[in-house]
Amino acid sequence: DLGDLAQPPAGGQGLPDRGPAPPPLDPLARHVHRRTVRRAAAPAPTYGREVVTLVALHGNGGGGFRFSLVGAHLPDDVQLVAPSLPGFSGGPPMADTSLSALARHVLALLAGLPRPLVLLGHGIGGSVALEVLQQDASAVDGVILHAPVGARLDTRLFPRLMRLPGATSFLRWGISSPLTRPFVRRRLFAPGAVPRATADRFLRAYGECRAFGPMFEVITPAWWAGLTPHDTP
Repeated sequence: DLGDLAQPPAGGQGLPDRGPAPPPLDPLARHVHRRTVRRAAAPAPTYGREVVTLVALHGNGGGGFRFSLVGAHLPDDVQLVAPSLPGFSGGPPMADTSLSALARHVLALLAGLPRPLVLLGHGIGGSVALEVLQQDASAVDGVILHAPVGARLDTRLFPRLMRLPGATSFLRWGISSPLTRPFVRRRLFAPGAVPRATADRFLRAYGECRAFGPMFEVITPAWWAGLTPHDTP
């Protein structure tokens, strides 16, 4: 889950006044980025374009802050909502850490957001998005998956290493510790590609993530094999 900081190309054009903002989100949806362009002149036609709500689910070890650099590069007709899942970004985990429980949490968030609604998932966020579709595919109008976790788990070395006793705790420390962070930062981020403060926050969050280890236990080859297909765009 180290590709969250990729910045999509800029695009989109200004839109007329969109009217009142949507109602406040659940407190757990802490990272919300809205881009609204308002004009003093009379409202112009929208040419059939709708404001799309894009809900972005982060990868393991992270939080909604991973999408903080993305909002400025989205078209004006996209409203980005980037919540931190329970147990991530320093938040408390739920008693039930299963994918089903995380999907129910996301579905409750989606229920309060305007449509059309597109769900984007990176890493384990993609796995949660797939589980959302299993429970209620009608809750979203589209899905974007970026490197979802689940494929080839039974053959890849890294997931098997993470099942060793203490492996996930050691990895969290190795990524987030002030002692090792400078080395990890140089290995993961090209010089000048990402602001240092953003890269440090990215790495530090691994140490604050209480749900990091459990994700290796609930995302399994059996779960992946049991997914049923859906026609969601």
